[in-house]
Order: sequence, then structure tokens, then C-alpha cells
Amino acid sequence: MSNEFESLNDEEIVSINNQQVGRFIGIQSNGFTESQLKVEQFRKVITRKLDIKDAQNNTLFGKGINCQVMKFGSSGWQAGKLKATLVLEFCPDEPPST
Repeated sequence: MSNEFESLNDEEIVSINNQQVGRFIGIQSNGFTESQLKVEQFRKVITRKLDIKDAQNNTLFGKGINCQVMKFGSSGWQAGKLKATLVLEFCPDEPPST
């Protein structure tokens, strides 16, 4: 297995083992041991599981939340918004055959 991870496209499909991961993040298994989800759907499930909300409807995964950041090399705090994105990456056990 290499350590070269690559981002997955929203339309690609991930098969999740319900015993290991599915129950923890709340994926309905309907008795099956595996669940297949589009990457976009899987990201939404994880985001919902985090259950981050605030009164002004400025969500961390949506519009962003107000914050201050002190960046390397800056002379002080800078006000702005913080937005999180969830990226799913995949690293194959074996390199793809060509």
C-alpha cells in the first residue's frame, strides 16, 4: 500500500462496513453488512453527525462562522470568517493496473 492519497469526486461511490463505521456515524444498514454511498452523501452524513449549529445560522460547513486568526508572520489578530470543508481521500491497497 502506498501513502499517496487522492481526493474523491462527489459522484464516486464508497462502500462502508456497517459494523466498523456505519453504526458509529448513523448510517441505516437495513440488515446489510455494507452500505454504498456517493462521496457527497457520505460527507453529509459525517457533517450531520458532528451536529454543529449556532443561533445565527452561520454554520461552520455553510456560510462560515465569525472568528479571529493569527497567522504566521502577521502582526496581530485578523477578524473574518472560518469555513470548514470535508474532503474524503482514498489510497488504494495496490496500485491500479494499467
